[in-house]
Amino acid sequence: MAKKMTATAIALLFLCACCVVFAGEQVFIIIKKADYTTDGMDFEVELAFADKSWYNDSIFLSYHILDEQGTMLRFENERFPVTLQGKKTKPVEVRVDCSQIPELEEVNEAWIQFDLVDSENLYWFRDKGMLNEENASVLFERSRMEPGRSGGLMTALDVPAVILNTVTWAVLLYFLWKFRPKSKKNAK
Repeated sequence: MAKKMTATAIALLFLCACCVVFAGEQVFIIIKKADYTTDGMDFEVELAFADKSWYNDSIFLSYHILDEQGTMLRFENERFPVTLQGKKTKPVEVRVDCSQIPELEEVNEAWIQFDLVDSENLYWFRDKGMLNEENASVLFERSRMEPGRSGGLMTALDVPAVILNTVTWAVLLYFLWKFRPKSKKNAK
């Protein structure tokens, strides 16, 4: 019985720690589509608000461009209006046209980092810690802009997220198996 209590306590602590980590994040960026074109990239992006009170009509989706090391190349870019439906927004179509962004013409790879900004330009959600960083950035690779090539969505945290999810499920399944109720038939 003591082992069960210990295992349950450990599982609850782990669950609480996960909840605390994500408690401050108010908005999640969901990149539904990222395709290369001959002149840049096309995205379909949705936003999920953990708390609808953070949404208003003066919030816009935009992006920053960073080099491979994370140094900002271009902070201000086109802004796209968002429309809320429940806790998510309607998909927002975003086009990153390299011919219109000189900073992308000069590099072979760059990070396109999505963010939200208010219409008054008073604050960016990322700067206020109100944006979930996971999967909010996409690697742009010039070599993939060749005619006939498409796809290639690679987000900044894909591999660690998969590993974390796999380990989390493995631990959870282990505890469920280890401390499963014994049937009366097997107990004798």
